[in-house]
Amino acid sequence: MAVSKAIVPLLKGKAATKIVDDFKKSKFIPATTTDRENASSAIAKFLREKNR
Repeated sequence: MAVSKAIVPLLKGKAATKIVDDFKKSKFIPATTTDRENASSAIAKFLREKNR
């Protein structure tokens, strides 16, 4: 969803309820710092091996 969770508290009524419900139904799970670091390490390793 394009609307940030930071904006939701500013909204009221049906619009806010709809957005909150969409977030709750979403399967999106934000990546943690560890997830991003692991992905970056894996990409760096792949690129090093590819360039050999």
